[in-house]
Amino acid sequence: MRVVVCRMPSPIYSAYITVPTLSVNDKGLPHALEHLVLCGSKNYPIRGYLGALAARNCSLETNGHTFGDHTKYTIFSAAEDAMANILPVFLDHVLNPLLSDSQFITEVYHYDETGKEKGVMFSEMASRENSVNFLEYYNISSLVWNSSATHSYASGGKTRDIATLTKEEVIDYHRKYYDANNVTVTLTDSSNINSGSNNGDIKKSADNAEVVRLFEENYFKNLLLDELKRIFATRFDGDPYALEKASKRLSNKVAAYIEKDPGEAINNLLYSDIVASNSSPGSHGKFHVGSRARKFDMIAKLGKRP
Repeated sequence: MRVVVCRMPSPIYSAYITVPTLSVNDKGLPHALEHLVLCGSKNYPIRGYLGALAARNCSLETNGHTFGDHTKYTIFSAAEDAMANILPVFLDHVLNPLLSDSQFITEVYHYDETGKEKGVMFSEMASRENSVNFLEYYNISSLVWNSSATHSYASGGKTRDIATLTKEEVIDYHRKYYDANNVTVTLTDSSNINSGSNNGDIKKSADNAEVVRLFEENYFKNLLLDELKRIFATRFDGDPYALEKASKRLSNKVAAYIEKDPGEAINNLLYSDIVASNSSPGSHGKFHVGSRARKFDMIAKLGKRP
């Protein structure tokens, strides 16, 4: 498991659990798992327990989002101790979902007593798949990408294909993509994660995880300097201070972006390389693909698979 810690002067503690998830058809396997993960885990099988725990810990309701190449689970809390209470339970839902027959029937697909096709996921996509935005996006994507690319398929699923999805396929999909070594947990404003103070649960959940702290003093600036030197390989027309000035401007711009909207910033700055590091042939989970990976150089390696 990879853990990235971002220190920011925000009163809100947030956690983003990211799993690279690819599609090979329009059955919506990533979307189905997103729904089922939030329904209960083997250690916390009661549906709604996670949401109730979040509510009791001054936190916004847990949520999940399916994208073309990754699935993201989010939680926001007003206190560090609250995050320490919720995160281990949330991770258990992600890594050990119950995936029961009744959950699959309710969340994914079934016929009701009148013979109508139902299911939370099925109904969601039925309301969207004939919209202009959906048709435009997925028809263009299918033309731009070849059939082996995940973006050529509807990650949310299409109703005609969701109807053929089975629980066994969902279980196999979870086994393939939801390995702990593929998971990235991004924490914001959790500066004491390794202090040992009231954070035993988080530390226990992150056993054998490599923890990287972003944006500590001079860390971000030095990375930007290295990247700018690599890109330009020049003294900027003889000005020995131009490189530092450019670095400061870029650093301030990105810092302001992160402070304004940390979730969007993390999504744009980190996720592309989280996906690339897990999905590229021969990458073995290392950050060596993509310009952002070079710029931030966050992780040297992932933990070895058991």
